[in-house]
Amino acid sequence: MKTKLRDKLIEKANDHADRGEHHEAIALLESLGGKGPNWVGLNLGNSYSAVGDVAAAQKAFEQSWIAGCDDAGFNLAELYRDVGKVSRARTIYRRLIQKSYVKAMVQEAEELREEGDVPAAQALLACALKHEGPTGDYAAGLLGYLLWSSTHSVTAEPLLRRGQHAYPTARTCLAKVVMKLGRLSEAIAILEEGVSQGEQESMLPLGNIWRDLGNEDAAESLYRQSYAVGDAHSAGNLGLLRWDQGRMKSARKWLKRAVKAGDKKAQAWLDELK
Repeated sequence: MKTKLRDKLIEKANDHADRGEHHEAIALLESLGGKGPNWVGLNLGNSYSAVGDVAAAQKAFEQSWIAGCDDAGFNLAELYRDVGKVSRARTIYRRLIQKSYVKAMVQEAEELREEGDVPAAQALLACALKHEGPTGDYAAGLLGYLLWSSTHSVTAEPLLRRGQHAYPTARTCLAKVVMKLGRLSEAIAILEEGVSQGEQESMLPLGNIWRDLGNEDAAESLYRQSYAVGDAHSAGNLGLLRWDQGRMKSARKWLKRAVKAGDKKAQAWLDELK
């Protein structure tokens, strides 16, 4: 196949994929018969993943990775992790880490953290945050979170500030840091930005601040917003707000919703109302 025709087919396949027309993209990429740049297999694997054909996606990623596309190797690892083959995924992460592949550093750090090896996770994240871009920012946010959660040291502020846009939990920790330093208005602004970005992690903390400041309407609005995006604890907090307002019927309703959604503390609060 001539290079110009091949490139046109690849471009057309990419256009199909961008529009979500993955079956059409697959047909075009398969027609290349494995010819073309090594990243073509990456695109093919992504389209197979999008239509739920895990076996075909695995094959495409493997072939692309063998051909030298590290992004395909990372996607192969993610595929393995998604289907529960974590050890295989981590083997690939470690091979990619040897090539300074930053996303693999972050994923392996997450695995190490879950295993309880926080120092090893922190060491990997310290390497990852040296890289510019969203993944390096995410690494900074996660490292800042680990530092803050273990020490409550305000020295985590620079890491959290860098990572707040890439790692939403870092934003909430940053707000706690600046509150500890007495900068309440800044903390509110930080969380308001998170809420404006639709980050559930910022909604409940900001609601709690407004409640403590006596703005119950603002607190209720945020609790409702947070509950609507899946945070059971927000239902519990709204139930407690209703309790303090003397609106016991409404308090029970919201506490029951929190219990149903898995909030164990809400059950104890509900028992006190009986």
